[in-house]
Amino acid sequence: MIQAVERVRDPFALGVQWHPEHLFYAKRQRRLFRALVAAAGARREQEGQLERVDDVIGTDA
Repeated sequence: MIQAVERVRDPFALGVQWHPEHLFYAKRQRRLFRALVAAAGARREQEGQLERVDDVIGTDA
């Protein structure tokens, strides 16, 4: 069974079975979360402010 998948060509694409509740006591969990935050920050700097979800999909459900 595949436990994790990583795509090398994308700025950050990583699929894992992850338990964020372990952030407080598992150092590897914190490193994974920090990597996600860093990638999101780099993407934001590169592309500017992200659009609001409502602006993209609309509010009339």
